[in-house]
Amino acid sequence: MYFLGIDGGGTRTRALLSDASGRIVGQGLSGATNPRTIAHTEVEANLLDAIKQASEGIARHEICAAHLGLAGASDASTQERVLAIARESLEGARAQITVGHDLETALEGGFAGAPGMVLLAGTGSASYGRNEAGEISQCGGWGDLVDDAGSGSWLGLRALQACVRQADGRQPESALIGKVMTFLGINSMTQFKSRLHDQGLTRTERAQLAPIVIDLAASDDPAAALILSEALEELCRLAKCTRQALKLVEAPVLQCGGLTRHNYFRNNLKTRLHKHGFEVVETRPRMPAVAGAVLLALKSAKIRANGDIISRLAET
Repeated sequence: MYFLGIDGGGTRTRALLSDASGRIVGQGLSGATNPRTIAHTEVEANLLDAIKQASEGIARHEICAAHLGLAGASDASTQERVLAIARESLEGARAQITVGHDLETALEGGFAGAPGMVLLAGTGSASYGRNEAGEISQCGGWGDLVDDAGSGSWLGLRALQACVRQADGRQPESALIGKVMTFLGINSMTQFKSRLHDQGLTRTERAQLAPIVIDLAASDDPAAALILSEALEELCRLAKCTRQALKLVEAPVLQCGGLTRHNYFRNNLKTRLHKHGFEVVETRPRMPAVAGAVLLALKSAKIRANGDIISRLAET
């Protein structure tokens, strides 16, 4: 019997196949599988690619259970579409397939099934947790049009807004405006409006401005420092709401997402969380999210993950 875990996002998708003891027998890596940001055919192709890599050398019918945790798969209708794709991708398998979102797999892997919270600061943002009673709660994750507070795309948008204000004289000019113009490939703010409206700037592209903002904040650029401070406060609000909803008094919170790979951002977020009463702030998960997906596949097959299984999966 084998168990398949999938962790898919807006950039890449990882697949992990283990046996019932947690021993890794296959891995796969492919492109994005966020069903809200890419076409159905691309989701299907990338899922199939990752699964084929992970299951190479075994018979598909030996896969007992699979769990897919994908960014953008938080509602029932999207999960049904993903489930249909997974059934096609696992053609010939008799696997019990479950579908959830990436915060769920991050939480499962981050704490190896134990209670706690994850605070996501990537292209988007959200907080997600589970208490001792097994109750779950999420705050944020409404998308970039109305939310994604404190995320990479949010930082990018705030940087663009600051540039406009600096160009107008509504805000003192700083190094930020020049860095953003270079990123956009323009020589003057007179080209700013046509650059954005004619060529556009996607959510992912806006998020690529985030490292620029963080680096400038670390260099004491006042505009960037203000944006970053606001982002950290927004992220703390997400975590505080989840903590309150679950009545989690001393539960740990795990930082995750692309922004937390930046030392300056990660350290400042940890400091800000401490100020808001989060005593235990983890910066490294016990195991990666894709291993968390395998744990959820094992759970769906009524297999309890003991210490040995967790240790083997943690070596991923």
